[in-house]
Amino acid sequence: ARSKAFSFSEDDVKAVTKVVNDYAKKSWEKTASLWRTDSPGNAAIKEAIESEKEEAKQKQAAADEAKRAEEAGNDEERQKALAELERKRAAKRKREEEAEQARLRRKKLMEEERAKRDPWLNFPSVLDAERKLDELKEARREANAKLEFDLSTQLTKDISAQEREIG
Repeated sequence: ARSKAFSFSEDDVKAVTKVVNDYAKKSWEKTASLWRTDSPGNAAIKEAIESEKEEAKQKQAAADEAKRAEEAGNDEERQKALAELERKRAAKRKREEEAEQARLRRKKLMEEERAKRDPWLNFPSVLDAERKLDELKEARREANAKLEFDLSTQLTKDISAQEREIG
């Protein structure tokens, strides 16, 4: 393409290119070497690059510090939330304990009324039979929970026999 544009033969173009490259290469390398070592422009470029790197480091440090501050703020918020949650849990436990105490008082009162109404229920043989009945019912609940239906069926029969014995 160059040979047609300048009306040179291909061999002439190659020869001229070789001469230009040989002489230009020597002077270019010398100029580039001088520029890298003594040039104020090169120093300014290096300074600009270094300052950009330093700015990037400062921005990163500022971002990290902001993130730490935010996490510290979140940590304070989380601490407040945990304290509030613990307070609510304590209040719930207190309500549950009070409900359990009320249930036990009602149960005791009902047992006392039952004992006053039917004094024969306080006989040791009746108390033993009731205790055995309660144990059988608890065993049946456990068997049902474990899906042991044969045992549960047998316990149901035993419970019925025990209830007939009491009542």
